Amino acid sequence: VSNFKAGDRVTVNPNLTCGKCHYCRNGQEHFCENMLGLGTTANGGFSEYCSAKEKIVFKVGDRLTFEQAAMSEPVACCLHGLDLAQIKAGDTVMIIGGGTIGMIMLQLARISGAARIILSEPVAAKRELGLKLGADKVVNPLDECIEDILRDDNINVNVGIECVGNPKTMLDAIKYTGKGGHVMLFGLTS
Repeated sequence: VSNFKAGDRVTVNPNLTCGKCHYCRNGQEHFCENMLGLGTTANGGFSEYCSAKEKIVFKVGDRLTFEQAAMSEPVACCLHGLDLAQIKAGDTVMIIGGGTIGMIMLQLARISGAARIILSEPVAAKRELGLKLGADKVVNPLDECIEDILRDDNINVNVGIECVGNPKTMLDAIKYTGKGGHVMLFGLTS
């Protein structure tokens, strides 16, 4: 290690890419065929200590809390996803899944100009948080028929963002997004 010393304030990009496969050589490292993910495909992330290769460690300033620094990688991923989702001012966005990533997406969708944001989430506490963070409408997909709600309220979803990683909710995102819309399948699944 040459760029860091004991006591430095750092955060980690948990994805160690090979730098050699087609995707790495073409600027699409997030599709690396040999990626090692700390906390996903390799142990790490929820321990008091974790070793990481120098190339995925980044210094953080003194004004940033460790909690804020820990969110830099998930927020960066969400920003990349939103770039691909192509939200335009005035769009209606439906976010499926109100976990951490879904809540980040919700806030970033609002900042990106979404006029209306719908959150589909089965857990009541997460629906309540979604409203506090900027959702205009929350629905419980286990108890409510989303298709009926969209039709009855004359809602056309321009952008669907799936944050669960379940094949069923991925199909739902496609089903609920209107003609000419964009669907971002963001949740991780095999």
